[in-house]
Amino acid sequence: ETSDHGFALEIGSFPVSGNPSSMSVIKIDQTGQFVWGRQLSAESGAFYNVGGILEKNQSLFATGSIYDAAAPFDLIRSFLVEINESDGTTIRSDQNDPVQSPLTFTDMHSFKAGLLINSYSGNGLNQFLFTDLNGNISGSLLVNNPYGSLNGKGNIIVAADNGIYFQQSSGSSLSGFKDIIMHLDSNLQIRWQYDFSAKELNYTGWFQLSGAADLGVSGIGSGLLPNGLQTMNFMKLDSSGSGCHSDETDLQIQSTTALLLPFNWNTDIGFTMQVRDVPMNLNNIDIESHLFCPQFMNGCDLLKLEGSTEVCNRGDTIQYRLHDDPYCAESVKWNYDRESVTTIDSNQAGRLLRFEKTGEYIIKVEKSGCNNPADSMIVLVGSQIAKINLPPDTVLCTGSVMTLDPGTGFAKYLWQDGTTSESIQVQEKGQYRVQLTEKNGCISSDTTTIHSVEPLPVSFLPSDTVICSGDPWEAGPAHSFSSYHWSTGETSGTIQISNAGIYILQVVDGYGCVGTDSVRVETKKCSFGIFFPNAFTPNQDGLNDIFKPLITGRPSEYKLIIYNRWGQQVFETTDPGAGWNGRIENSAQETGTYIWTCMYRFNTQEKMIKKGSVVLLR
Repeated sequence: ETSDHGFALEIGSFPVSGNPSSMSVIKIDQTGQFVWGRQLSAESGAFYNVGGILEKNQSLFATGSIYDAAAPFDLIRSFLVEINESDGTTIRSDQNDPVQSPLTFTDMHSFKAGLLINSYSGNGLNQFLFTDLNGNISGSLLVNNPYGSLNGKGNIIVAADNGIYFQQSSGSSLSGFKDIIMHLDSNLQIRWQYDFSAKELNYTGWFQLSGAADLGVSGIGSGLLPNGLQTMNFMKLDSSGSGCHSDETDLQIQSTTALLLPFNWNTDIGFTMQVRDVPMNLNNIDIESHLFCPQFMNGCDLLKLEGSTEVCNRGDTIQYRLHDDPYCAESVKWNYDRESVTTIDSNQAGRLLRFEKTGEYIIKVEKSGCNNPADSMIVLVGSQIAKINLPPDTVLCTGSVMTLDPGTGFAKYLWQDGTTSESIQVQEKGQYRVQLTEKNGCISSDTTTIHSVEPLPVSFLPSDTVICSGDPWEAGPAHSFSSYHWSTGETSGTIQISNAGIYILQVVDGYGCVGTDSVRVETKKCSFGIFFPNAFTPNQDGLNDIFKPLITGRPSEYKLIIYNRWGQQVFETTDPGAGWNGRIENSAQETGTYIWTCMYRFNTQEKMIKKGSVVLLR
């Protein structure tokens, strides 16, 4: 069925009376009237086996296989074709790689943003091909059946949560027949697999699977009773696999490689057809209802659990209704994780449950009786809420603009100012809040706060200056920053400048704000010299209290040592600007003569050592 409630039909044919076989697609409207038809290919000596057809994004996608018309009926190719739904013209077609093992394409399903093609090889083992809508294969899984597949055309159902149900008939008359149903989650991991064959029937398999309520699956099949009566068999399972089954099974899935290659159809010919209603007469049929397990069914064998399978947040309460005949004597037993799920209210009609933690839980009801009826559902708590990508609380820098975007894929966005766009731009301090509604109806919210708008760092370097040629000057900001980048390429807080020029420094402060400042440096020729006084008076009158040399220029190396008359060291420094105050620690030294020695060197001169004496007067 198509989105306009019409139908698309895929038709394959055999070569008859010398006429070539062909593959055709026909579109009819919801009243059965012919809209268009396309014969996509026609060739002799081959027959076309249809696979599946579905609608996605206003296109029709069809699969199938082409075989030699003569024994041993070898596979020629399998194909995937995309057709324009409005007029039936071919958009793109691909075939499987003839170099790889031949695969017959059977049914096809919509899976996430692309397609799932069911295929099988000569040994009857199924291979799942996952493609995008352009025919590019994103992955391939082989279902390895240790019991031997009886029919490669296994049934597949893709549930609303992108879980996959796969059925395959397998086994033999010697080992016993198994009709296996396997459930994969949306990440293609096996959740469970069971043998649903009936022990008392000559079982021939399920004709068709169909999606059922609560992400479950139902099936219709056939069999043969010991008395020779043909049966039609019906089955329904919930997503946890609860139901009557013979045994667990051991199918394995493994990654394989597959490739689709572009190819062209031979023809693309339109044709007309006539559609007419044919009356059908169905005679009354006597039907006996019988369970696989096997027990005859009565009213007390009916048990149904109903409620939400998705819980938005931990702490949410959900009402689960129990459908059961109130006149049945058997009591119903509830099973769930009592540590993580709290019972708020309980009565014969159901239970009100509160989910205390995020995660996946199984809610199951069962009771004793002829057939031990049970029903269950898998409940996802919290995991359906997507991650919100708002940044943590922060500050902004003057002139900067921040984009707040919680992420894509939500059904609705609502910001604190009523804006409904996915993202907003902010440049002022304040608290910003967004409420998000997801496609499953869950509502979540998040906030981020702009605490302040900080000014950019400015005027942090010293004023323009003049330095002596050959006498390096250490330049740096007045206070520290998180990072530095000079125009010279250096990244330290300070640099040595010897040459004239303009020096630019870019800094980043603790808020992440970026600022730039510069200093102009000029050079001049300077004289260099050092002169030591011969006396000082450390009487704290502010005049001549410190003994230190008078220095012209800036020495690159410097060391001054002072001794008393007994040869005891009383002072030492490597700072040209430091001097002796006439004390050792807190003890004033006596009046007298002291000896000094000084080692120094200016950048343009050799190292010098001078010695002399100084008189301390009080």
